[in-house]
Amino acid sequence: MKWANKLKRLGFSFWVSVISFVPSVYLFPNSPLPSLSESPPTDGSLVASKMALRGVWQLKKLIVSYSDWGGSSRGIRAFMQSDLPTFKEKNPQLEVVTELIRGQHPHLKGFYKNKNERVVCVKNMTPEDILLHATRLRNALGRKVVKLKTRHVTKHPSVQGTWTTDVNFETQQCFLCSIWS
Repeated sequence: MKWANKLKRLGFSFWVSVISFVPSVYLFPNSPLPSLSESPPTDGSLVASKMALRGVWQLKKLIVSYSDWGGSSRGIRAFMQSDLPTFKEKNPQLEVVTELIRGQHPHLKGFYKNKNERVVCVKNMTPEDILLHATRLRNALGRKVVKLKTRHVTKHPSVQGTWTTDVNFETQQCFLCSIWS
């Protein structure tokens, strides 16, 4: 996104925001669309991606925990038979481990390079939903979620305060209106 920063510095921030919302299908019509479980190229041609920080995948290890007896693990057992082998093949940079835990709900646990971990409960989910959650864990950077202090985040906060619907305009009079009347 170096070109975006250069355009913003030159005063073209509106066009940068317009171009960033246009899907790449319209900008580059001949490029193929990536699938959800597709891994990046291994020849070093990864330039910029949401799932990698400076070209390095952040998810190191994915633990798939399931129960061979519980009914809430039915979907993850089907996922392990159908989708997990292809997910492992398409993500060779990722260490995928299965863990048998009886009497507990199934979950996916991701360990990231920055020593953070994320746990996603996948009880009573279909294999497609579990694949979606595993892909989201792979694509995440592993940073902690920061709670915002206000709903509106800006570099230049308003001096007058946040606008509300409680402002009564009828009692306030214009200075010029009081002079001319």
